[in-house]
Amino acid sequence: MKRYNPGVIAAAALPKVDWQRIVEPYKAGSAAAALGHLASGLSILAVCWTGMALAWDRPYGWLLGLPLAIPAGAMLVKLFAIQHDCSHGALFNQKWANTALGRLLSPLVMTPYTQWGREHAKHHATSGHLDHRGVGDVDTWTVREYESATPWARFKYRVLRHPLFLFGPGATGYFLIKQRFVWYQPDRRESWISVWSTNAAMAVFVAAGCWALGAACFFWMWLPTVAFASAFGTWIFYIGHQYPTTYWEDSEHWDFFEASMQGCSFYRAGWLVDFATCNIGYHHIHHLCSRIPFYNLPRCYQENPEFHVKKLGFLKSLSCASLALWDEDRKRLVTFK
Repeated sequence: MKRYNPGVIAAAALPKVDWQRIVEPYKAGSAAAALGHLASGLSILAVCWTGMALAWDRPYGWLLGLPLAIPAGAMLVKLFAIQHDCSHGALFNQKWANTALGRLLSPLVMTPYTQWGREHAKHHATSGHLDHRGVGDVDTWTVREYESATPWARFKYRVLRHPLFLFGPGATGYFLIKQRFVWYQPDRRESWISVWSTNAAMAVFVAAGCWALGAACFFWMWLPTVAFASAFGTWIFYIGHQYPTTYWEDSEHWDFFEASMQGCSFYRAGWLVDFATCNIGYHHIHHLCSRIPFYNLPRCYQENPEFHVKKLGFLKSLSCASLALWDEDRKRLVTFK
C-alpha cells in the first residue's frame, strides 16, 4: 500500500469513491465518548480556576496561582475543539444535540456558534485554494503579491505574520474583540443573533464572576487563561496548514483530496496535546471528512494505511513559525528572507 508523504503525493492517488467508502464507518458518534471528553474538560477547568481563586488571598498567591492559567487555558482549547466538532455535526449523531451544546459553550469559549461555524465551513471547502483565501484561515500572501505590494502594505503584513503578534495580541484580539462583531455574512439574521446572544451571555458570565470573586480576582484568573488559550489554539490552527510542503493551488489545479492530504499536517506533539486539542493533529483526516468525530480519528488513521502521511513533530514545527509567503514557483511556504 502506498504511503502518502506531504510534498510528494501523487495526483488522484486514491480515487474519491474509495476514501468516501473508507471513512464511512468512522462517522458514527458516541454520546458516552463525547460527554466523557466534555466532563473532563469542564472538570479540569473548574479545578484550575478554583485553585486560582483559593490562592488569590494567600501571600504571593497572585503569583503562585498564575501557572494554573496554563492547564485552564488548555481546557478552554479543548472545549473550543468540542464546539468545533459540534459545528461539523460530528460530536453527536443528533443534530439538535450538536446545536444545543455548541451554543451552550459559546460564551465560555468566546465564539458565536452559528457565525463561526459558517466561516469555518468555508475554510474547509476552500482550504489550499489560492483564489479563495481570507476566510477562516491565516492570511497568506504569495511571493509575487508581496513583491508587488506597497511598502506600507508589506509592513502591515509583516506585523500580522510576526509570531509575537500572531500568537500574542493578534490571537487574543481575535477571540476577545473580533468575535464580538458581526463580520461574516452580516446579511443573515442568524449571524446577528449568534453574535449578540453570545455577547450577552459573556457579559452575564463576567458580571457573575466579578460579583462572586471580586473584579480583581476574576480578571486575574480569566484574562491569563484566555491569553494562553488564544495563543495555544491559534498555534494549533496555524500548524495545521502552515509548514514548508503545504498545498496551495489556483482554481485550475486545486483538488479537494490533495488539499486535505497534502495541505493539512499530521501533527504529533504528544498525547497531552492530543487530549487538549481533541485529536486535531490528525488534521489531514479531519479535513478529508469533517463528519468523523474527533474521538474516532486515531482509529481511522491506525486502520487505514492510505492516510499514513508524513508526521510533523513538535520540535520541527517550531521552525514553521517564521514561514510567511507561498512561493508559487517552488511550491513551498517560505520565510521573508
